Amino acid sequence: MQLVKPILAGAVRSFAIREEASAKYNSWLQKRLVRTVWNFCNSYYRRESTNGKNFATFPGSVTLFWWLTHSPRYSDYDIVGGEQWQRVRKVKGILRAALVVVTIAVGTLCGKRI
Repeated sequence: MQLVKPILAGAVRSFAIREEASAKYNSWLQKRLVRTVWNFCNSYYRRESTNGKNFATFPGSVTLFWWLTHSPRYSDYDIVGGEQWQRVRKVKGILRAALVVVTIAVGTLCGKRI
């Protein structure tokens, strides 16, 4: 939804996953699938044969899937028509980081750990 909302709001025209990000994820995925039961079957999970690319379900827990997908890594995408949106997002990130630093500093000065 974090990729869809800016498009629906008209702030971004589109997001396209970068080839290198897709290749890196697919390589990681195939390495994990080697250790699963789907690696040993000859079925629709396999492309071409038992040695082909494995298209089985996600090879991990729901928690791992959530962790990997809960927040997009925007550097993995080519963003079309969203220059203003990207600037606002960066400023918000800087402000969030500054707030954390100020909170820690105030907590330290007050002798309390937050």
